[in-house]
Amino acid sequence: DVPFQTVSYFREKMDENEIPVKYTEAVFMSYQHPYFIDSANQHRLILHRELAEAEMQFLREKAEKRKAKKQRKAEKRGDDFDEDKNYSVVQASFGGPEAILKDDPVRSLNEFMDSTMFRKFRYEFAQNTTYNGKPVEVISFYTKGSVDSKKYSGLIYIDKASLAVIKIEQKGKFVIPLALKPILYAFGFSFSGGAFFSSYKYKSFQGKWYPENLEHDLSLKITRHKMFKKNEYADLSFELVMSTKNIETELIKPIEKGKQFVLSKKMEEQVYEREGVDWSVVR
Repeated sequence: DVPFQTVSYFREKMDENEIPVKYTEAVFMSYQHPYFIDSANQHRLILHRELAEAEMQFLREKAEKRKAKKQRKAEKRGDDFDEDKNYSVVQASFGGPEAILKDDPVRSLNEFMDSTMFRKFRYEFAQNTTYNGKPVEVISFYTKGSVDSKKYSGLIYIDKASLAVIKIEQKGKFVIPLALKPILYAFGFSFSGGAFFSSYKYKSFQGKWYPENLEHDLSLKITRHKMFKKNEYADLSFELVMSTKNIETELIKPIEKGKQFVLSKKMEEQVYEREGVDWSVVR
């Protein structure tokens, strides 16, 4: 019920066939409005770095060997070898900071928390347990059909003393709409094995509950179909993490307009460091 400020660690990671093709780390300072106010939170990017070449030497060597093997096979078949195309069938993103800075199922009410959507889910009481030593009520849920092209289930943990939602887990599969499948195939692509897992955790601070850790994991298999050549395959895995490292409720103020993070701009162009915050603080 009061504004608060957080310092959080962000990570976005994407692997293609077990080889990293994207790795971003960042630290955000965020000014967050009370939960009863429907207004966008403000963020300031204070640290940022991409995957360093030297850090992935062992995986680069693995990638080079794999590319060389593909090239030999292509030459043996008499095919042209397009290194960029063969090394990475898909260059994609799981949404970047936008997908997680706005993500809070309690604040924004995910479908399974929205009373207008309850008819699309089935809810049951699960076995009670404890969380961080406190007794909690657990409610399980799952979709009756698909919701926003997803079929999933999950658990909602409710603190018995405060009745606060303190943890949510959900997992499921992506469902490619039937109307979209012919279009994807016309461009030579098909998708399978789309699965995801999401976890939201909250922690008690000064008698109230605040976001602590948000995580999304996704896996997807993509096939690129060819008429007279061997199909290409890619196993993609994505990871998004936002972990709160510090919470402040006193003497805080909104982020200066000129330093507010803008999702449409490049991250490396928006870094405004804060004294006393370095990578050791958030690790």
